[in-house]
Order: sequence, then structure tokens, then C-alpha cells
Amino acid sequence: MINFITADNSQVVLMSNETVVVRSADAEVLAAAIQGYGMSRETFCSSSMDFADEEGFETAGAAYAILDDAQYLVANA
Repeated sequence: MINFITADNSQVVLMSNETVVVRSADAEVLAAAIQGYGMSRETFCSSSMDFADEEGFETAGAAYAILDDAQYLVANA
């Protein structure tokens, strides 16, 4: 179950405990991982998601935008 999300090197990283499930900047890849592993109701996001521009993204909100797109794809699958 995915329970931690961080931004790193222009990618969103989904983790289960301390294990990386997937890292990608592609919402479809993230959506597939969310569908396959599930997402905990108590999933936490690292502060790197809030400051994604410091992690290689063009804007501070870019990592959340990709994650939102992934969650939209899961909800509408």
C-alpha cells in the first residue's frame, strides 16, 4: 500500500513504507502503480511536494499537478 509521496529529480516518487514503488513524471505510470498497490487513507506527502521547483520541476505545484492527474485517472478508470 502506498503511504508516502515525495518529489525528487523531476519525478514523483510513490513509496510503501521505505520502499520505492515507482518514480515517474508520467501520470499514467503513477496511476497504474496506485491501482496496483492501492493508496493508504493516511498517505503523507513530503515537503518536497510543496517545493517541487527545488526538486527539478518547473513550478512549486508541478509535482502535485502530476499526482492530481494520476488520481483523476484512477478515479475515472
